[in-house]
Amino acid sequence: AVREGGEVYVVDGLVGENSILTALSSYGEQNLSHFHSGEMDVTGRSFQSLRGDRILWIDGHQGEPPLVAAFVQILRETVGEAIAEGFPDAKIAGRLNACADAMYAIYPPGGSGFVKHLDYSGGEDLRCMSAVYYLSSIDPKHGGSLLLYPKNSKQITISPKKDRLVLFWSREVEHEVLPLKESSPEFREAISYWYLKEP
Repeated sequence: AVREGGEVYVVDGLVGENSILTALSSYGEQNLSHFHSGEMDVTGRSFQSLRGDRILWIDGHQGEPPLVAAFVQILRETVGEAIAEGFPDAKIAGRLNACADAMYAIYPPGGSGFVKHLDYSGGEDLRCMSAVYYLSSIDPKHGGSLLLYPKNSKQITISPKKDRLVLFWSREVEHEVLPLKESSPEFREAISYWYLKEP
């Protein structure tokens, strides 16, 4: 893992299995009609100019291909347990209390990105650490990069790279997704997941 100032962590080659990556991408392609516009808040409002992705929730159980379900379990259990052990003071909830679903997001070329925001919405929101796993590699010249704004260090720019996992603190690190230019030969595909604090 590459550590960026203690607030952002990057892991390349998380899975290393082309069969899982292929299964995830194929699942997205086969279910494009089920994707819907990403929402800006708990009211369910969506604004294409502020957030241009289309999303699909996957839980790792209901009617999903075995390799897709297996990947969600890798996020939920293997990565989750490693985070809990590595950051005991964060009091990450055990896997049975982890966020139930993963979010598959697709940004099409020529669309909007996602404006600067914080994942944590306050109040009863238990999200503690955010994870973004890339299914596609995008040349930085085509846009689509993730910009992170840690409190204790300078801005970090991370380009989408297949099989790359990015972790950052949900309550501290504001971030945004740059728009994907029309010149991009492919969509920006990623799966996001959130690890919760103990209630």
